[in-house]
Formats: sequence, C-alpha cells, structure tokens
Amino acid sequence: MGSEELGCFLAFLADVNGDQFTIMGDGPNRNMYQEIRDELRDMAKNKKELMSMLTEKYEADIRFSELNQARKEGMQEGIREGMQKGIWAFVSLCRKSDKTQDETILEIKREFPLTSDEAKEAVRNYW
Repeated sequence: MGSEELGCFLAFLADVNGDQFTIMGDGPNRNMYQEIRDELRDMAKNKKELMSMLTEKYEADIRFSELNQARKEGMQEGIREGMQKGIWAFVSLCRKSDKTQDETILEIKREFPLTSDEAKEAVRNYW
C-alpha cells in the first residue's frame, strides 16, 4: 500500500461514522472502502445492541443475587424460629418430667448447639 493509499485509508477510518470522506474514482479500492464503512457501521450498531443486552444481563444478575440473599436470610430466620420452638417444647417437656432448671440446662446443651449462657437464657425464658 503506497503512502497516498495509506493516507486515503486513514482519512476514511477517521470518518467512519460520518459522511465527510468521499470515496473518489472507480478504482478497486472504492468498493473495498465502502464495504469496510458498511461493516464498521453495522459493528457500531451491534455494539450498542450488545451493550444494551449486557446491561440487561447485569441488572438481572443483580436482581438474582438480591433474591438469593433474601432467600438465604429467610431460611436462616426460619431455622432460628424452628430452633426456638424446639427449645420451648424441650423445656416444656423437661418441666413436665419434673427436671430441675439445672438439669434442663444440661439437657438443652446436649441437644442443641447452644452455649451455657444461651441455654440458661432459654430456660429462664421458657420455664
């Protein structure tokens, strides 16, 4: 490619989105330049569509992540509530079985993943 052709091609590339660059003559490069211009315009159009699709995908991923987090939090809350009901029932059964509060605390620690302080608080709350 000669320096004149290179200069012409660079001017053409600089004006891909405009119509200021006019392809002169009927030479073999005329069709090539026009095909390149058309292809680059299509790519620019597709780029906008792709960016729109990627933005929608990103927003959908964010919504999914938020929903997943809410689901996890809901499950954790359900587990906590279920454990509290189980502890309440366990304390109630111990009372009906004439266990002392200290015995009940020991039993709760064996059956539930609670610390001594948490077991004492549960007995205090549910006795």
